[in-house]
Amino acid sequence: MAFYDGRILRDPQVSRRLVNTRYGPVELQTVTIELDNTDDGISGDLRGVPFDADLYDEVTGTAVVQGSFVVSEVIYSRVTATLVGINMDLSALE
Repeated sequence: MAFYDGRILRDPQVSRRLVNTRYGPVELQTVTIELDNTDDGISGDLRGVPFDADLYDEVTGTAVVQGSFVVSEVIYSRVTATLVGINMDLSALE
């Protein structure tokens, strides 16, 4: 189990946008996750820390990785920590 299990407050928000790069259009995907931080267990500069977003099936007890991200921004409030992650979706190049 990951450190953040049970801390997610809202459904993660996922967005995509096109970027014009040297190799053609590639989609950047961002995910925003709001976590409970009432115990100050999440602190410091987490930018650059990798994490996976998994889809978990309670019936079968299996998890499937939906995406691998790197923290690009952390927003702290009094009781929450909001992580913004970014990844490169290379499916546009296929």
